[in-house]
Amino acid sequence: MDTLLQQAIMKATHASSVSRGEVIQSLWSGYGEIVRVNLEGSPIKQAVLKHVSPPSEINHPRGWHSNISHARKLKSYRIEVHWYEQWSQYCDALCRVPKSFLTTQHDNE
Repeated sequence: MDTLLQQAIMKATHASSVSRGEVIQSLWSGYGEIVRVNLEGSPIKQAVLKHVSPPSEINHPRGWHSNISHARKLKSYRIEVHWYEQWSQYCDALCRVPKSFLTTQHDNE
């Protein structure tokens, strides 16, 4: 986890430090991972980070990779971010949705 990402997480969660925890799941076709992060000095002790980082070279085990599939994955991630930024706050306790503390983009991540 790079320094800019750590600083963004600390600012969003009011943590004094952040450390990488366990990998929960890798994203499809090597496009990143979902990781638990540990937060110090914050009322929130842990958070889940979905870190999308498209690979420079796509290597699908069955050969299912193309510019179209790459564009589809990126569009899907943009839609997911938009949903968390604009719509997730309208869900109530009957519709359990993770709270989004931060969405950010840096370079190609």
